[in-house]
Amino acid sequence: MKFENKPGGCRVCVVEVTKDFNGKPRRNLAPACATDCVEGMEVLTHSARVINARRTVVELILSDHPTDCLTCAKSGNCELQSLAQYLGIRDIPFKGEQSHYRQDMSPSIVRDMDKCVMCRRCENMCNNVQTVGALSAVNRGFRAGYG
Repeated sequence: MKFENKPGGCRVCVVEVTKDFNGKPRRNLAPACATDCVEGMEVLTHSARVINARRTVVELILSDHPTDCLTCAKSGNCELQSLAQYLGIRDIPFKGEQSHYRQDMSPSIVRDMDKCVMCRRCENMCNNVQTVGALSAVNRGFRAGYG
């Protein structure tokens, strides 16, 4: 079974399409996870525009993330920490809501929604791989969550 995660919502994987299927550049950045490649397409993955956009997206994600990253149990083994380090993020210029959610626990799953970055991999795994259909993302931004 092929596993794909193509929600295109977080925009951490944006790329710059300098030549699309019509041979013209796209004005907006495209999410790599949800953009199909076509013959003749030219894509920049590490241009200044792309890196700045990714940095801003991660800074926004971190603005609503718990501030205990350095003392978190996942410290040193966290994709978000690694991404922030890779992008050179040392300070968070945005003041987020610092939302607080309940922690969901059941015999099959433990979710700490305070640390959710809405990558939707859990939703994809639950619904498309395990075919349980128990998770679904709702809303966007600070009102986003799972129902």
